[in-house]
Amino acid sequence: VVRDGMHNGFTDLQHWQGAYWVGYRKGTAHASMDGEACVSVSVDRARFREAARVKVPGDNRDPKLFPLTESRLAMTIPTWLGGYQKRDLRQYIVFSEDGFTWEKPIPILGKNRWLWRIRRHAGRYYGLIQDLREDGNTLRHRLTIALSDDLLRWDDLCSVGTDREGLNESDICWQPTGEAWLVA
Repeated sequence: VVRDGMHNGFTDLQHWQGAYWVGYRKGTAHASMDGEACVSVSVDRARFREAARVKVPGDNRDPKLFPLTESRLAMTIPTWLGGYQKRDLRQYIVFSEDGFTWEKPIPILGKNRWLWRIRRHAGRYYGLIQDLREDGNTLRHRLTIALSDDLLRWDDLCSVGTDREGLNESDICWQPTGEAWLVA
């Protein structure tokens, strides 16, 4: 998708407005304070061009794209304020009508809550959130399923597993029966 000598990674792919959109993090290293969220686009999956860069304070991580409608796209951006060692993760959401121009990022959730994936079901938004907490020198992850009507305010529904199991980087999908399947 991109060859520029930077550390480009942590990708997400969506098909929206007849094109393929890739969200990724660009920085000088795997964890560096210059990390920013980037979006590239392709109509043929062979040639991609950079569409946008969005930077919020801190080391931006794993941007995730989420088509809301055919004319509105959302992107979540988690960021480590002061770097990973400070253990202060914040979460932002940003919106676009064309994938090239993005509105001002909006902070959502509380400290150390990493919204990994959003899925729509029955007219509502379900979020898979990694709740992070320090345990000595270890950062523990607990997976929480949350619900939102506007993508800005989230209500926790339940936790899955324990923080000792370290479930994270998850996804959820619904079967025709209404049963939810979770991949963690």
